Amino acid sequence: MDSTLIADAISAAGLAILVMDEAHLIIDSNPPAARLLGYDPDELIGMPVSAVLPLAPDFGARHAPPPEAARHMTGRDKANRQLPLLVRFASWTDTAGRSRAMVIMRDDTADREIDLIRQNDLIQSDNAIRGANIGVFEFDLAKQSVSVSDIWRRMLEVDPDEGVDLQIEWRNRVHPDDLGAALEPIRLCGEGHAERASCEYRLQSRDRSRWRWMRTDIAIAHRDKSGQATVLVGAQTDITDRKEMEELLRISGEQFRAAFEYGPIGNAIVGLDGHFLKVNPALCTLLGYSEAELLSTDFQHLTHPDDLNADLHQLERLAKGEITCYSLEKRYFRENGEIILGSLSVRMVLNSEGKPDH
Repeated sequence: MDSTLIADAISAAGLAILVMDEAHLIIDSNPPAARLLGYDPDELIGMPVSAVLPLAPDFGARHAPPPEAARHMTGRDKANRQLPLLVRFASWTDTAGRSRAMVIMRDDTADREIDLIRQNDLIQSDNAIRGANIGVFEFDLAKQSVSVSDIWRRMLEVDPDEGVDLQIEWRNRVHPDDLGAALEPIRLCGEGHAERASCEYRLQSRDRSRWRWMRTDIAIAHRDKSGQATVLVGAQTDITDRKEMEELLRISGEQFRAAFEYGPIGNAIVGLDGHFLKVNPALCTLLGYSEAELLSTDFQHLTHPDDLNADLHQLERLAKGEITCYSLEKRYFRENGEIILGSLSVRMVLNSEGKPDH
């Protein structure tokens, strides 16, 4: 390549280009290079390239990297400020047998800022995942192989340096009754029936002393050209505490229902307007009404008029939060017209917002 062709190539290119001789001195440049480095075009001619780029001492036609090997480098402009650059090289021998090298440069500031933002996002995501104790894994459908995060290993109680087949270990520890459900999300996403899927299953501790509840959420991460899922990603969380709380609530609810339904004392759940919402058999027997008859009326109609105001006054105080419960004796009308004296105890139940509910 002769000097005329070099000059034509440089003038036509929109990239920042420097050309060097065997002594690593700049012998030609184009206007984009001058603007990028903060020089007038003529100022660069004759300068050592090391003034703007940190090249190796043996850089030249024989030692230049291949042109496809782009490098991230930090150059310096005329004001001696650091300049992030993406650099490619080309080298040749001209018609006179002299070694020449070309440097093609691009400002890399924006890309590095994007990389920094991505890195910060990854750090924040990693911190969030660690803080939430979420185990992350990736499943290659073609290879049927899995790669997992340290947190996932910790959930499985497997040290990072243990040579354990994680898939076999996991399968052996999933409760036999739950294995089908635990594998179902992989099937659904892998066969294209769902974009994402989840499951809950029991996982035995490594010492086989207890069962923990896990939740897995899986989504398709990559597809081939035909649209077939090839890679799945998943997140695993320990939901044992939630499951234990649900079980306690279930037991508590069953105990309440048993005490309510089968207790010897008349019980009722009453709306804020006084209508019966739920009654037990003991109350039906006490008042002589069927369940359907009580659910179609309110306590006001069953209360003796001379006792109603006292009851309503206490109920108002209860609704305002002045008291948490009250007890009183009052007279009731039975279905056959008989008047009986009853001992009443009332407690307000609040909703999730802390307001009176029933």
